[in-house]
Amino acid sequence: MVVDGKSYYSLAEIQEMQNNGYSKEVIDYFLAVYHHYQPLIEQISIAFADVKLEDGIGIWEGEALDNYAQAEEKALYRAKDEREDWHKLINDDLNTCFCSLSYLDAKGMRFCLPAYMIADITEVYYHHIGYSLISSLADQTDFTPYALEQFSLFNRQQKDAVIAYLTYPSADVEIAEYGDDNEIDSKVQRAIDNFWSK
Repeated sequence: MVVDGKSYYSLAEIQEMQNNGYSKEVIDYFLAVYHHYQPLIEQISIAFADVKLEDGIGIWEGEALDNYAQAEEKALYRAKDEREDWHKLINDDLNTCFCSLSYLDAKGMRFCLPAYMIADITEVYYHHIGYSLISSLADQTDFTPYALEQFSLFNRQQKDAVIAYLTYPSADVEIAEYGDDNEIDSKVQRAIDNFWSK
């Protein structure tokens, strides 16, 4: 269920929804979601709590880059980017800008990734983020300067939140070219061992 573009609400937000007259069915649904996903979502939220986009590339500018937009159009997309609070990145925008992960710089990845992970955990992100987190980081021989740069600003707490996400049972870490579950599990573990745990 998605309400106002979001699939997950904090307890305070759920209380506010209740005060605003949302149905018991909606309130009960979001309470169940909250309790089911809360430990991992809380870990991600704490790890990335004060992260701002600053002058980084956000999801809309990433979308413009994917579309080969000219400078004027790119500036319009960039102006749409949320820069202060990644919690405000709504699911519809994350799904529209699913290619943006490939274009985010280090500041953009640190700001946007928690929103993508939470949308995936709560099953409202309809694409795969595994490739960005695993494929180019599983084997040291595959490390690319660009992949290393994208994650260069992550601190230990943020890397641990990514590990928790990658090992969470319902996380979608499918990688298009590796359809076999054993191969995917092996690649996830190698990415953790060779990059995320360092």
